[in-house]
Amino acid sequence: MARQVPWDKYEAIILLEAWLKVKSGTPKEQMVNLVSNQLRLKAVNQGLDIDETFRNTNGIRFQLASMATAFEKTDMGKPATKLFSQTVELYENDQSTYQKLKEEAERMVADSIEFKNGFFQYVRELRPKSSVVILKVVEYMENFATSTKALTHSIFDNPTDETIAILKKKVINHKFFIVRYKKYLPFADEVLRLLADYIKNTSYDKTDVIDNDDNVSKYFAILSQEFDEGYCIGDYLHRTRFQSAYNERFGGDLELDMNEVEQILESVGQVRDNRIFYVDNFNQTLLSSIYDDLKTAFDRGATAVYYDYLYDRYSDRLASNMSVYGVDALRSVIQSDRNFPREYRAMKLYIAKYGVEADSNEEIRKVLQDSHVPIKVENIQAQVEHIPMYRIKQALVQLDDVVNVDEGTYFYAPNFYISAEEKIALIRAVRSAMSNRGFLVAKDLREVFRSACPFSAMDSECFKDNAIRNILRVLLRDEFEFSSSVITETGKQLDYGQVFENYAAERERITINELLELKKELSLPSVYWDNIFKEMIRISATEFVRKGTVLFDVKAVDRALEEMYPEEYTPLKDVTLFLNLPPVSVRWNGFLLESFLREYSEKFRLIQLNISQDDYFGVMLKRTSKLENYNDVAADMLARNNSWSDEKSALQLLKAMNFQQKAANSSISAIIKAAKQKRLNMN
Repeated sequence: MARQVPWDKYEAIILLEAWLKVKSGTPKEQMVNLVSNQLRLKAVNQGLDIDETFRNTNGIRFQLASMATAFEKTDMGKPATKLFSQTVELYENDQSTYQKLKEEAERMVADSIEFKNGFFQYVRELRPKSSVVILKVVEYMENFATSTKALTHSIFDNPTDETIAILKKKVINHKFFIVRYKKYLPFADEVLRLLADYIKNTSYDKTDVIDNDDNVSKYFAILSQEFDEGYCIGDYLHRTRFQSAYNERFGGDLELDMNEVEQILESVGQVRDNRIFYVDNFNQTLLSSIYDDLKTAFDRGATAVYYDYLYDRYSDRLASNMSVYGVDALRSVIQSDRNFPREYRAMKLYIAKYGVEADSNEEIRKVLQDSHVPIKVENIQAQVEHIPMYRIKQALVQLDDVVNVDEGTYFYAPNFYISAEEKIALIRAVRSAMSNRGFLVAKDLREVFRSACPFSAMDSECFKDNAIRNILRVLLRDEFEFSSSVITETGKQLDYGQVFENYAAERERITINELLELKKELSLPSVYWDNIFKEMIRISATEFVRKGTVLFDVKAVDRALEEMYPEEYTPLKDVTLFLNLPPVSVRWNGFLLESFLREYSEKFRLIQLNISQDDYFGVMLKRTSKLENYNDVAADMLARNNSWSDEKSALQLLKAMNFQQKAANSSISAIIKAAKQKRLNMN
């Protein structure tokens, strides 16, 4: 049985090194656990069958006492074995040989241990509450996999997607594993997900097991000298070129087929974009410089270092030394580099540190929080140079307590000084200002602020009006709603139509310029005409008066219109005989007729596509007509007129007939279809 395998010299050296660390202050139990993990992994990597008792912590604790006895030359609880005494003698008398054996021992476990320790730390940071049970399940899965020979090596020895597939198929789905570890099954899938993510994020690569092959050096020489732009994996021309170069340089055919050669090249080179690139110490020195920059940035508080930043700093050297010509290529290099620091995660856009949440927005917020004066975006980047400008600008839009105060200049609104007393006074003043109309026009806020907060206003005269509005929008957001043009109470969205209606209701007479000024004040694209006409009638191109101001003899006016315009419908522009209409207190014109038809007529209806600001258009339609709306009237006119042939000419005709102001109508297709059908029915 594997547990009966005697200790070898490499295990003894690992145990002695552990005792030396205990003597220097490392906790004994920490070293016991480490040695147990190392020696179990070493055995698995050597193809040994092991069980749960092989080199377990109880045994290591016992053996460590034996090694202590050998080193200290006194009884430390267990007699020294012959092997342990020889190991101590070698350490004391032949350091050169000891160090060589120590290096060999470390190589036997280094890669697996490094990956395992990194993964365990990853789990502890990502799942702090459940890490103990998760790591226990990892141990159970590994023991089961090796004891059943589902794996011939440790989970952590060159882990790949295939390793995970084997664990899923031959371990957690194995009936014996299910029975034995039933209560841990809910964590098994989580283990595989975490392991897959860690492999992906750390870009764990193969250990270099073939560096000493004289063939490898030949292949590497050809890669470095013949393929400056990289060797394209599987490409016929590149394979032929490689074979020819090998034959010419070394006077013979390749000993391996090209599939095997490519596997070797992948192991010793660097793969990106399906190409293998030569990597030498100079390249690694460049990458080391980049990794030093990473460490510096993280030490200074960075939570995410973007590839854009690294590429900008090293673009010339990356291009000339490594044929890296863009951010994506740099990311590929870093993600495939076996020397990439294990404590970092190489993500899609940036590199982050395990255990630290990547939050560039918070970094940028901190810069602004530390500044009590407005700061230009260029100065922000100077303090977080590891974040590219595009990402800084995104953050400035997303941070709800950061405001724009000038072109390219931002300010952390909570840093704006206003005393508690003045803030209360300002809230009262704003409410008072909006009491009559239900809102405060945003452009008037500066004056309200100056009046209510004289001391704060004096200190902030350097700010523009829109900057003050933006700052107060943040400081008062719990009290008021801010739009681009008006301020209202929180939870009360402004009804712009009601604003126009209220405006009209408060007045006896309004001019068109007053309405346009209100529209401008509210930053609206148009006047809310329907709401105005609920309170007013239009008596001219420039004036509106309250309903009831102009008294019509409705029956007499209707009778006169019927006599002069007996057709089913008549364009308003065709009504010109205003002198024949019964007189009223103002002069008859097209605008007054429009108002009469809209509000008073008993015989006619006003049919319009929309209301015009500067003119009047539409149709006077008899109430006895079966036509119901504008589209019906327009289709009827087109059906009776042959001077159009398509949508464009139909629109031009509707405009020429003064049915509408412009040659545009979103319903023209439906109108034309109805007109054509009506024309067929008429024939």
